[in-house]
Amino acid sequence: TPYMLEYRLGVERDLGSFNVGVAGIYRDRKNLQTALLYDLGTGKYWSDLSSGFWVPFTTTVPAAGASFPATPTTVYFQKTNAPASFTRVTNIDAKARYQALEVTANKRWNGRYMAGGSVVFSRNYGDYEVLGNNNGYGQFQTPNYAINRGDSREPFDRPVVVKLFGSVLMPQDVRLSYNFFYTSGTPWNRTVTVAPPAAWAAANGVSTASQTIWVEPRGDRRDQAINNLDLRVEKLFKVNNRHEL
Repeated sequence: TPYMLEYRLGVERDLGSFNVGVAGIYRDRKNLQTALLYDLGTGKYWSDLSSGFWVPFTTTVPAAGASFPATPTTVYFQKTNAPASFTRVTNIDAKARYQALEVTANKRWNGRYMAGGSVVFSRNYGDYEVLGNNNGYGQFQTPNYAINRGDSREPFDRPVVVKLFGSVLMPQDVRLSYNFFYTSGTPWNRTVTVAPPAAWAAANGVSTASQTIWVEPRGDRRDQAINNLDLRVEKLFKVNNRHEL
């Protein structure tokens, strides 16, 4: 990310053998990069509507069961007289933001047990996808990319994440430890691929190549949440009161 503005504010407090804390974070990425369509002849980008190389086509995506209603939408198709599909990397004004509130509590080891955990409430959103190792250079290449994106949730958005851990020393020098985490499910949304009618494409001078769009913003639909519990049991043996195994 070429430019990132981040604010962090946290407070911690010791209460006896407990440490509790609350922390907040706000992160705003700016001046993001992608590869837009570029006309070598004129030296101009032509990925957006203002270029004049895109024609709108209005249609209705049919319903698919009770969960996916019929949805009117507009799709943009490329004119046949558009420049060759050459792309050039540039910076764009896009949105990729993260905000979170974390609550933590930890009980220090007192010779018999320790415990700790945290809860994070967060929102990871924007119209630009931060994809880890993927450079994201395919974003905003056509006007169709921005349809229904707005403040949609990022692929890694997890509104609630819970972590719990601890260790207990039991009789006979047996130690029981646990590690648990819960996370909200992965966000997803309905998409559709639209091909223009041949007669309409010919009348409007556009390519018949299909275009894929989002039918709805991403975030309302999610895969199932994940619960994971790891347990570990250890037994300590003493040999000749000098060695431990």
